[in-house]
This record gives sequence, C-alpha cells and structure tokens, in this order.
Amino acid sequence: MASTSRLTRRLLGEGDRWPLGSLWGETRLRLPHTGAYVNVLTGERFAVRGDVRVAELLATFPIALLLREES
Repeated sequence: MASTSRLTRRLLGEGDRWPLGSLWGETRLRLPHTGAYVNVLTGERFAVRGDVRVAELLATFPIALLLREES
C-alpha cells in the first residue's frame, strides 16, 4: 500500500520552499503494521504503533519511502 499527498502547494503559501516538518501540523499517516520502519531515502528509523506524525516523517526531506524492518 502506498500513500502520497496531493496539493501540497496549499501548505506552503507564498514562496518556494519544501513541505517539511511543522508545515504538516498534526497530520498523521496510518501504517498497516506496528513496528520499526526505515525511510530508505534518508536512513531515518521510526517506531510506529498504528500511525505516525507526517511532520516527523518529513522533518528533513520532503518525501519518505518507508520499509518495515523485520524483527
């Protein structure tokens, strides 16, 4: 299952900047499984229990490709 955002330009307002971190507010992404995930684009790791804040996922890079780590 994949998820992507649409219309992120509305988050940015005026100016040219990437939709990072706090611009996402309290938006959350529900993931299909609880566990450890790694963003394969940045190497960042996340512990997920149901959902995760998008601001956390996109704190340093404007996209995330998450892969669940097997235990």
